[in-house]
Amino acid sequence: MSLAYLVLRLQARKAALVNFFTQDVIIERYLVMRGRRPPRAEGESDDAYRARLRLAFNTVFTGELRQQYSLRNFVLPMALAWFVAALTIFILVRSIFGPAFSVSLPSAMLYALFGAFVWSVWMIIRAYTRNDLTPSTFYWVFFRHLLALAYGGLAGQIFTPAYADLGAFFVGTLPFSQLIRFFGTRFGTLAGLTPTEGAPKLSDLQGMDSTVIQRLDEMDIHSAQDLAFSDPMELLLLSNFPVKVLVDWMDQAFLLNYVGEGIADLRVRGIRGAIEMASLHNAPEGDPRVESVATALKVTPSDVRNLASNLYLDNHLLLIWHLWGLFEQK
Repeated sequence: MSLAYLVLRLQARKAALVNFFTQDVIIERYLVMRGRRPPRAEGESDDAYRARLRLAFNTVFTGELRQQYSLRNFVLPMALAWFVAALTIFILVRSIFGPAFSVSLPSAMLYALFGAFVWSVWMIIRAYTRNDLTPSTFYWVFFRHLLALAYGGLAGQIFTPAYADLGAFFVGTLPFSQLIRFFGTRFGTLAGLTPTEGAPKLSDLQGMDSTVIQRLDEMDIHSAQDLAFSDPMELLLLSNFPVKVLVDWMDQAFLLNYVGEGIADLRVRGIRGAIEMASLHNAPEGDPRVESVATALKVTPSDVRNLASNLYLDNHLLLIWHLWGLFEQK
């Protein structure tokens, strides 16, 4: 399945991203954001310059693709995942044939391994069907089986003896974020067991749910600040998020970084993200929109204009603005 993903589905995804980011209104702005835009030679034609922009983009994109999805990156995690899955199947099958052939592991541990195996199969199938299969998926499969041995051995202390086996299986099938939360509620704030969310919180963005936050966390994005200043192409390459949805989240995250909890008061005034705020940079004196925002944020109209100007001049936000503009044209 993973090989089919690399050979077939990833190629289609690569082509879609290249077509999107090499549009004339996007490619130059994206290269500016990456600091990779080639200078335009004096007297150079538009066609010649666009060809050089395309070459520069292909260099950046190929590097990102090789870093994230080269076959070499998949070999070790796939081997580890296959090894623990095969070992789990071997242990579970032998345990079925009675004491003479059973493996000397507590029954709760066997149920925990079975739960981890079920979770792993579901995880890989879901990632494949959603075009979201990465090397980290296989590392999680390996880690989940190792973790199953630990909580399988502790099942008797977590659950009553009568429900230890069933409880171990249930915990084995939990998504990882829920698994951490489950142990955090039972063992308190031991190191690393209680999940913490960075600030500003991703959960303050409209459209965010626990599944999305977990997926972003796997990509080392733990706060709205991380999201706002991430490379949109890299995020799209690493995930299956729809482009329009991701751009909307980044737009909201940009504004949340500046106004914090005040974003809730701005939403009722029609300002959900930084793009709408930046559009006020040239608002005339006495513009009621500026006055309304100033009232909501408890600042002066001059402060609002300064914020709007700073946002308007930010290259990263301008890229997000251009990306959003593609959808408005359709």
